[in-house]
Amino acid sequence: MPLNRALVALAGLLLLSLAPPALPALSPQPDASISQSDIDFSNDFPQSGESVSVNVTVHNNGDAPSGVVTVKFYIDGLPYPPDRTIANIEPNGTGQASTAWLATVPKTYTFRVVVECALDANSANNEASRTLTVSTPGGVLSVSAALDPPSCRPSQEFFVNGTVRLGSAPVVGATVTVSIKPSGPTGAATTDANGAFSVNLTAPDKGGSYAVETTASSGTQRGTDTDTLVVVVPDLVIIGLSFSPENATEGRAVRILAVVRNEGDDSAELVEVGFYRGDSKLGVRSAGALPPGNQTEVELSWTAERGAHEIRAVADPNNKVAELDEDNNALSQTLTVKRSGGGGGGGPALALAAAIVVVGVVAVALALLWVRRRRRAR
Repeated sequence: MPLNRALVALAGLLLLSLAPPALPALSPQPDASISQSDIDFSNDFPQSGESVSVNVTVHNNGDAPSGVVTVKFYIDGLPYPPDRTIANIEPNGTGQASTAWLATVPKTYTFRVVVECALDANSANNEASRTLTVSTPGGVLSVSAALDPPSCRPSQEFFVNGTVRLGSAPVVGATVTVSIKPSGPTGAATTDANGAFSVNLTAPDKGGSYAVETTASSGTQRGTDTDTLVVVVPDLVIIGLSFSPENATEGRAVRILAVVRNEGDDSAELVEVGFYRGDSKLGVRSAGALPPGNQTEVELSWTAERGAHEIRAVADPNNKVAELDEDNNALSQTLTVKRSGGGGGGGPALALAAAIVVVGVVAVALALLWVRRRRRAR
């Protein structure tokens, strides 16, 4: 009997020695969590141009305070900063975070919220998503654009500034395209939080009036506005051509007088006038600078040659000035130059011969008269 007790005691000690050691008690941990129902919108049916507050409730399902919790927002997969923070959430408590968002293009957006905290016991419940549909407000999409400046010189930069509205509400994120018709450059922009846009373009290199078309689109809505851009340039025209003297004689100097006028909308610098006899250039003279609406006279002296001549004056003969119309720069007149002495052939010799003939005729007449008187006297 004493032996049995000893064996039982020994077996107990052996079992105790084979038992695993006791596990230490787990330390408390936080467990930040969020679900779809924890994401709330201040307006579940926003229209384009309206502001929406995205409110989030974060839970701590753990048994220790969370410490700082970071809340991150994503819209359609893209970060939407800034991140928000909750200083601390007690065990089994909640904390709130929110961000403001401006509804833009009408469509359905996906909002994803991710929460992070140190020593989180379970990361599988740290994010949730919810969708929000932005609708189109009532009214018509309208574009109001203005040119700055409304007129400019060739190849000068200018701006198209304006706003896009749907009804009376500004449209945020609308796509704006501006083009110069018929085949000019094109620019694009996106409207800001106030529905405003600004597009920088370069004016055409030729003068004239151009249609500038501004088109905006948002969702299925479209709107258009058209303005007129005036590219100002000079327009040089010869408005007068004359000769002094008008009855030119060969060998004598003739003054060729031309009046050049700037009928454009911009000043012309270093204006020149070319003078031609047929296809032969007689010379080029400077007319200086011509402001819009001004004119001046230039002249060239030419030693006349006998015959009929087409005299032509051409403004800007070397095309140094960009003009509104390059086809109105010339004016022609016919100048007839007579031979010296003014009559038919012979010149001074013919005049002398004529004088001798007259004297001879007079002498013959006087002689005949004397003869008659002598005969009467007998």
